[in-house]
Amino acid sequence: MKIRKYLQIIIISNVLALLTINVKFAQANPLKCYQQALPTFANSYTDDLVTWMCQGATNTIPAQCFRAALPTFYDDQVAKRAAMVCKQAKSIAPGQCFIQAIGTFYNFASVERGFKLCSPNQTASNTNPYSKNIYGAWAVKSRRWNGILRMRGNSGNMVLVSGAGAAVEQKMTLNVNPEGGYILNGEVLTKYTNEEYEADNFYIERFSQDSFSIRNCDHSGECYSASLVYLGK
Repeated sequence: MKIRKYLQIIIISNVLALLTINVKFAQANPLKCYQQALPTFANSYTDDLVTWMCQGATNTIPAQCFRAALPTFYDDQVAKRAAMVCKQAKSIAPGQCFIQAIGTFYNFASVERGFKLCSPNQTASNTNPYSKNIYGAWAVKSRRWNGILRMRGNSGNMVLVSGAGAAVEQKMTLNVNPEGGYILNGEVLTKYTNEEYEADNFYIERFSQDSFSIRNCDHSGECYSASLVYLGK
């Protein structure tokens, strides 16, 4: 009887030890993800992105995905989109897809295209979780362009006109900005103008039924201030 009790104590002790190891391993996963994902010569911006990407990680696959997604030379936009592609990734495939999609000589447009093509979580974790409540119309003033933005959940349309009679229609898709707030990404559908027009990308802290300022960055990387005024549903 004493031997049996002794064996039971040993078995229970071993089980508790295994449980303790598993708990410690699970708790260490975000840190291991961070350590594996962070590039050797990372700036503070990339450091923050990797921290965000690895929050809540249960394994190091996002880190492997992120490393696979980064070209040898990359900028902040590439790092941001790579982190968004790889957050909660189940394999390195999204990262491999991203680096192939952006190409060797990438630009703003190819990076955004790679993000849209390769992100497995774009509709789940990268879009506004309250997007079903974003319905309505806003008057837009952006430099010499004025128009109307109409949102229907996480997407909408925007039509802008200039004083010279030019017009541009864009599809607008709402995504979460890892730095905070949201990014409303534009895609030019039709345009009536003789000049080039880069699609707009609105950086919005939060939608409001008041007049508020936003930052507008086109696909060439140029940014400037714009404003939205709520018109109603």
